[in-house]
Amino acid sequence: MGSSGVEAVQALWIGQRSAKTVGQGGHEGLLLPADRPGLYLLTSMPARSTAALERLQATTLAEVELPDGRTARFLYSVPYSGPALQQKLGYTPLAFTSDFIQLVGYEWPDDALPGATASLAEYWRFLEVGDEVRGAQHSAYNQLYYADGRKAAQDDGFSLPEADWRPDHLLVQWFDLALPADLPAGDYMLLTG
Repeated sequence: MGSSGVEAVQALWIGQRSAKTVGQGGHEGLLLPADRPGLYLLTSMPARSTAALERLQATTLAEVELPDGRTARFLYSVPYSGPALQQKLGYTPLAFTSDFIQLVGYEWPDDALPGATASLAEYWRFLEVGDEVRGAQHSAYNQLYYADGRKAAQDDGFSLPEADWRPDHLLVQWFDLALPADLPAGDYMLLTG
């Protein structure tokens, strides 16, 4: 993309939109519009978001210098939307729905080991969101329980402010559960909500 193309992207993306922060409260997230291919301006390159974009075959369109002169940023185009986006992400489907948000899937790491951190990915789809929902603060909880009911690990939070929730957007949200070093092999229950 030539310099005029970069300037056009700056005017279109930066000049007419306010930046949306995904990753508040220390939780990494990636916001994907489910109804159309997405255009993303990343101001940092977190490993999990980068891996998800690579899995979606995102292409780098340009490295852009922001109008305030800060370091160049990476711009990506994701060619998938709708069911193709969900299929490409490859998560285990779920169907938990509230009035304004739907947990559509998750990924539990196959390599989760005692004493390590398990990176749980959750896929949240926003439904119709009214002003009363946008004005409230919400949090997701993730609690891993032993078979006897004792809590083994927990990580709570949400990476996108409610004011930025839009219908049909898909939020990939990562949670880090610190697994106890003495965690025995066995069956566990994960509560999420």
